[in-house]
Amino acid sequence: MAFAQGQNAAADPSRWLYLIRAPADLSPEDAIADMAAMSAITATAEPEATEVADFAGSQLEATANDDPDHPEVPANGIEAGSIRLEALNDTGYFPEGFFVTSATRESTLRFVALDVGDRTMLALIDAPPGEFPAFSEGAMTIIDSLTPAP
Repeated sequence: MAFAQGQNAAADPSRWLYLIRAPADLSPEDAIADMAAMSAITATAEPEATEVADFAGSQLEATANDDPDHPEVPANGIEAGSIRLEALNDTGYFPEGFFVTSATRESTLRFVALDVGDRTMLALIDAPPGEFPAFSEGAMTIIDSLTPAP
């Protein structure tokens, strides 16, 4: 599931909140370790334990590393220099052939992995640096509203 707000130069969303069902048997800490290991990002802090909506987990703050070799794909709203988030593409988070890039080539990112029972849920908050504080606050409000299924 993804929510988007705002637009980039290609008139596509520039701020994203993804809620992703992680592969089976992956702990929140392992999911965050997968994200931290990506060469496409630079962690701006060490992963830390978190609790959101009464779900325990782990989170990581990061910035996207500009990829000068990544082509612009106007039909998909992908800016030149956007990064490919390889951990989400190559480890079973999405079906084969699906790929996730940053919203912009200068994205600020927050990964929040929560133990929601039988699976880990990974939230990815992605926005341009100047818009990240306000957007992430709203995104965390959405995540904080989650409740366990009956």
